[in-house]
Amino acid sequence: VVALAAQTKPFSETRESELHLKLTQLDLPLYLGYAPTTLPVKNPKGTLSADIALTFAEAAQHPSLRLNIAAQVDGLSLHDPQNQPLADIERIAVEGLVTEPLAGKLHLKTLRIEKPDVILARDRNGSFNVARLSSSPTPSNKAKPASVVSENKSAPFAWQVDELTLSDGRLRFSDLSNPDPVKITVSPLVITLKILSQDFAKPWDLEVIAVLNGKGRLHTTGTVALDPLQAKVHVDDNQLDVAIFQPYFGRYLNATIARAYAQASGDATFAMPKGDVRVSFRGDTALNNVRVLDKKTTDVLAGWNALRVSQIRFD
Repeated sequence: VVALAAQTKPFSETRESELHLKLTQLDLPLYLGYAPTTLPVKNPKGTLSADIALTFAEAAQHPSLRLNIAAQVDGLSLHDPQNQPLADIERIAVEGLVTEPLAGKLHLKTLRIEKPDVILARDRNGSFNVARLSSSPTPSNKAKPASVVSENKSAPFAWQVDELTLSDGRLRFSDLSNPDPVKITVSPLVITLKILSQDFAKPWDLEVIAVLNGKGRLHTTGTVALDPLQAKVHVDDNQLDVAIFQPYFGRYLNATIARAYAQASGDATFAMPKGDVRVSFRGDTALNNVRVLDKKTTDVLAGWNALRVSQIRFD
């Protein structure tokens, strides 16, 4: 359903006008067929609902255009060009989006991604499924005249997102390039980012909560900045199952790690100033409930209940 209402003052000095557009449960696959370029993904299902209010006024030298938008996408499904599943997302909600495109401003109060189910796969040749998206064919665009390109000297677009949340997510990772295939599921996955902006040097608040293969819990809070890349976080990881990563190193051992749970609690930093890598950690770690078996006989080779290392200062 599409509903449109408008009012205008065509004879006033400002020609003030208002437009209200409401979309209800529009079928995305149907309308994306009219996109001017070929999309890198296929969209077999999903619906869009939106409430858009547009106001326009023409001042003496500076016309103003303002949009207030609330939007929601439900039941979104994305496939790669070979029609293999990439992601299913129960809901994406945009709340409090205000933009002034003529002034180069955008402010978004909240972006919520609910119950995403993402598949990240690496094939036998070592290629990731998401890498195939960049090789998707797109229509060729003729180069614009040099005069048109050079005249585009608009100021940088200023934007800010107060909060981005990903809740109740699931990430399914598989790696067939390893001699012993790897399968890891991260669920539930919760990610919160706050105060994002176009200033990549300004730190963003970060919180990540993840459970690996239904056993270990990873909890990270702190800040991250992109330019230069740096992070300051507090980690509180509990009962992370080391054995799930054994396919990557098990072939180098004459033993099998049947069970091992890692813990870490402390403050970590990561930075790349001028291309250098700097890492530090202050805190405690432990490796608990370890059971190592002989590969040939499956007899117990070694084991312990707890191994703790405290007050680590690592740089």
